[in-house]
Amino acid sequence: MRVYRWQARQRNGKIVSGRMKAADPKEVALHVQARYGYVTSIKPVRNFEQLWLNQTAGALKLQEKEFLFRQLGLLLESGVQILRALDLVTIQASAPVVQLGKAIHQDLERGQSFSFSLSKRPRDFSPLVVKLIEAGEISGNLAFLFLQLAQYYQREKEVKKTVVTACLYPTLVILLTAFTVGYFLVQVLPVILELYSVLDVETTGFFQTLLPLVEGSRENFYLLTVVLFMLVGFAYHKRSALQNLFLELPYFRRLYHGLWEARYCRILSLLLESGIPLVQGLQILTPLLPSQALRSVSLAINKAVVQGMPLSKAANIHAGIFGQLSTEFISLGEENGGLAAMLKEAADILEAELTLKLKRLKILLEPLLLLVLTLFLGGILYSLMTPIYGLMTGLPDY
Repeated sequence: MRVYRWQARQRNGKIVSGRMKAADPKEVALHVQARYGYVTSIKPVRNFEQLWLNQTAGALKLQEKEFLFRQLGLLLESGVQILRALDLVTIQASAPVVQLGKAIHQDLERGQSFSFSLSKRPRDFSPLVVKLIEAGEISGNLAFLFLQLAQYYQREKEVKKTVVTACLYPTLVILLTAFTVGYFLVQVLPVILELYSVLDVETTGFFQTLLPLVEGSRENFYLLTVVLFMLVGFAYHKRSALQNLFLELPYFRRLYHGLWEARYCRILSLLLESGIPLVQGLQILTPLLPSQALRSVSLAINKAVVQGMPLSKAANIHAGIFGQLSTEFISLGEENGGLAAMLKEAADILEAELTLKLKRLKILLEPLLLLVLTLFLGGILYSLMTPIYGLMTGLPDY
């Protein structure tokens, strides 16, 4: 699909224009004729302009997705038709939700399904969401699926908020310390060392080694600035690889695995509640996993279930995704016929444990980080003040 720029003339002679993402110009023409009148021109935007439009078009936030599906679910449960529900939701929604609601409304008027309309927006809605809504349309239980998706996005928002909150304080402290140390080295240290030279005070070897580097950085400030921006750009370009490297650390690897175990249980629960069979649900889930190792384990579990093995036994044999708690809940769900409910309970417990671990990590990191920074800055001040102390103690008493 690509973006087309169209222009049309209404019956009163007014010229209107806009942009639309569509499969071909014919789809654009049908849409514009139905809404505005006579089509005067349809042109595909140029490649660089389409790239700019894709970059500037903001994706929906988790809060906006939660609002959309919750409101639609409540309205459909109360007996409101889907087109009227979309109109009511867009009355008090944010601008991105209003635009999305109008686009879905137009697709439904053209006879397209809700799931097909969302599939044209892969940046906002994953194939999993499209599959869930498609299952709800087939089973006639769309309102229930909308409310379940709203709860799913609410949980995702809470987990994301917990992670961001845990990382915010250490990041701010490190950035502030780096800025302070950099300003001290570039602006303050040369003045102090020059004063030491005038007083004929011998400085420590550390600062004697550091001074040429500081003076060189001041002389080549613009070059270093360009190099710094290039390094930042390279780090941003390789952010996925850097993130994976960070997540390979033992403690963070366990946290990340716990996050995906909870997400796996919750999504599988949603799939089962929407009427999708277990085997098909496992097939949908496998490509969503973040690493090849986890995808291989999920594929092995899926093959075992296809061969008739219970999910709990397959999870025990092919370890790597489900932990002991999840496996026990799955076993209970298979015994009492409530697998979806037990998976949801397991996801709730795992997310609660993850939140608790992140809070404990934050509580541990704050004093530890302050201690490390205090020792670092204290070492610099000690090395800097030692010559002054030696000069003061060597002065004669009068």
